[in-house]
Amino acid sequence: MPKPEHNTYAESWMDYINKVTPLLGDYYSKEEEFFLKVDLAGKIVLDVGCGEGRFTKLLAKNAKEVIGIDVNESELKAAKKNTADLKNVKFFHENCLKMHFSDSFFDYVFAPDLIANLADKKVSAIKEMARVAKTGAKVFITAYSENALADRIKSYVAAKVPYRVVDKNKGFVLLDMGENAMNHPSEQFSKEDLMDLCRQAGQTKVEVKALNRIAYVCVIDVQK
Repeated sequence: MPKPEHNTYAESWMDYINKVTPLLGDYYSKEEEFFLKVDLAGKIVLDVGCGEGRFTKLLAKNAKEVIGIDVNESELKAAKKNTADLKNVKFFHENCLKMHFSDSFFDYVFAPDLIANLADKKVSAIKEMARVAKTGAKVFITAYSENALADRIKSYVAAKVPYRVVDKNKGFVLLDMGENAMNHPSEQFSKEDLMDLCRQAGQTKVEVKALNRIAYVCVIDVQK
């Protein structure tokens, strides 16, 4: 891959999100609309892979408390800056595969645009998200669909994010997102792919809905 234009993951992601194709922009808008319809009044909410705090800020409008975690320090720095005026938000530098929260702690768990980046750790991450959610709580996972590769590549090129397609059929791509984020995986899924990941994680009460032609939201009704 060529030399990246960005120094940090946060810089790469913000450039990417501002230069996506119209169809990807529509996905992100519909993702926000979907999350805003969830009744979060009085609820404690987890934002997994919170990034720059885009959804943390959105969820905090209606929730009692939102806790965001991310493994990338540059993203957390941006998230804290973007939510500095909010009193019901906390952040932790933490890996989603092993969180410090107790079992059955959260009323809702949101993982927007995260599952694509976890390579062979996807099932482990879903298990951990279900662990920290209460029985009957919902886990929301959004992901690129099997039709998203062309739009993803156009957006990587527009944002000057170096990429290498590893498996075109599966939409598996490696990205260089700046310091400490080389060989960053990104992939896409069919409905059955997402259902199968949830089944492997021990969750069978699952619904997968299309947000548009290139994106899904997976809703898990957590069972213990």
